[in-house]
Amino acid sequence: MNVEAATTNSSFNYLIKIPPTYIRVLQESFIFAIEELHVDEKTNIRDALELQVEDELPQKEILLGYYRYVKYVEFRASCHLRSILAKRDKLLRIIDKAKNSISIEHIDSKICDLEALILEALMNGEFEDKQYFTREFNQLKQRREKLSSSLFDREEEKLSSLFDREEEERIRQIREAIEDAEDRLKFLEKEIQILRDSALEAEARFVKFRKKKDDAMQQIEELQRQYKVAVHACEEAIANKESIEKSYHDKMLLLSDCSSNGVLAHLYVASEDCVVLSRYCKNNVEKFMKRWNEDDEFRREYAKFNESSTITRFGSLDGARSHVSDKESPIQ
Repeated sequence: MNVEAATTNSSFNYLIKIPPTYIRVLQESFIFAIEELHVDEKTNIRDALELQVEDELPQKEILLGYYRYVKYVEFRASCHLRSILAKRDKLLRIIDKAKNSISIEHIDSKICDLEALILEALMNGEFEDKQYFTREFNQLKQRREKLSSSLFDREEEKLSSLFDREEEERIRQIREAIEDAEDRLKFLEKEIQILRDSALEAEARFVKFRKKKDDAMQQIEELQRQYKVAVHACEEAIANKESIEKSYHDKMLLLSDCSSNGVLAHLYVASEDCVVLSRYCKNNVEKFMKRWNEDDEFRREYAKFNESSTITRFGSLDGARSHVSDKESPIQ
C-alpha cells in the first residue's frame, strides 16, 4: 500500500502487512484438517452402533431367560429319568433276591431229602458211597449260604417277613410278590422308555438353543466391542478437532494482533495527524518484529508466502530496496 501523507520526512509512516495468501492458506489448512478427522462420520457410526446395542440388549435378556428355562427342563428330565432308573434297579434286586429265596427253599428241601436218604442208608447198613453224599451235602450247603448272604437287607424287611410262615404258603406269597414286582417292572420299563425319549429330546433342544444363545452373545459382544472402538475414535477425533480449532484461533489472534489496519491508517492520513499515525505505524512494526523474533514458524511461513511480493517490490528476496526514493515515506 502506498499512501501520500502530509507528513514530515522524519515521520515513521510504514506498516507491515500480513500476506493475504498466508491467511487464506491457514484457513484452507484448518478446514482440510477438520474434514480429515471425519468427526461427523465417526459420530454417526458411534450413534448407530449404540442404537444397535440398545436394541440387542433386551433380546439378550430374553435369550438368557429362555436358555435358563430350557436348561432347567433338561435337568428335570434327566433327574426324573435317573429316579425311575433307580426304582427299576431296586425292583430288580428285590425280584432277584425273592427268586433266590425260592431257590433256598428248594435247596433246603433237597438237603432234607438227602439227610433222609443218608439216615435210611445208615439204618439199613447200606451207606457205602460216603464221599458222594458228603460232596452233595457240602455243595448244597455252600449254594444255600451264598444265596442267603445276599438275600435281604433293611429295604426288604417286609418281604423277608413272609418267610416266617409255613413253607408252601411262604413260597406262594413270594411267587405272588415276584409276579407283582415283574408287572411293576414292565410298567417302569415303558415309563423309562418314554422318559428316555423325553430326556433325549430335551437335551437336543438344550444343545441347539445353547448354540443359538452362544451365537447371539458373540454377536452382541462384537457389537459392544465395535461400539467401544467407535466411542474411542469419536472422542479422539473430537479432541483433535478442539486442538486444531484452538491452534487455528490462537494463530489468527496473533496475526490479528500484529497485523496492520489499512483503513485506520488512511483515516490518520486524512486527518493529517502525523503524530498519531507515526505512533500507530511504530507500534505495528514493533509487534510484528516481536513476533518475528520469537516465533520461528511464523517467520518461515511469512517469508514463504511473501516471496513474490518481496521480489516484486524490492527486486530481491533479501529486501534490498534499490529504486525507492528516500523523499517519500509510503505506508507499507
